[in-house]
Amino acid sequence: MLIKVAEHLTRMTDYICGKITAFRAHGDEFYLVGSLLSVDQEDVIRGLDHLCATIERIQLEVDQNPERMRTTVSIGWTVYPPEGGHTHTHRDLRFHLEAAVNAAKRLGRNRVVRYTDDVNKTRTRSIRDDCPRCLTSFTADIPQDAEAHPHFFCPNCGAEKPRPSEGVGAPEATEI
Repeated sequence: MLIKVAEHLTRMTDYICGKITAFRAHGDEFYLVGSLLSVDQEDVIRGLDHLCATIERIQLEVDQNPERMRTTVSIGWTVYPPEGGHTHTHRDLRFHLEAAVNAAKRLGRNRVVRYTDDVNKTRTRSIRDDCPRCLTSFTADIPQDAEAHPHFFCPNCGAEKPRPSEGVGAPEATEI
């Protein structure tokens, strides 16, 4: 599935906006990097939403299983350098992107989230867990707010899992 998504990203970069290059960062994470100097940010959002929709339609037959493998993506994006004339380091850029993609993952499947200062203020707790449905191990960032849903979903197959109680699963809450 990673190969299919990578091939799709490579083909779609011409349709997103500007000159974009896709590459695999690590695991199941890919980066799209490019220049948006003459592109309206609404066009960026429309292009990324379209990318989510087209990736969701990818299907892969696995070991002659009648149910085809499918996937969705969570996309975090930012503008660099940020508007307003602030200067940030490349490390800041990566932090902003990771905060935006984590926010997209928390909001559900097939989301596009642009980094803002509000995205940065979300408190989460990372947990490691195993999924009995797809038999994979994963890491998930769980929101710490009191109204949080009592369940979360395996990022690999979407199986619903009970939310672990405080102190179970991973280190203390971190502010992203």
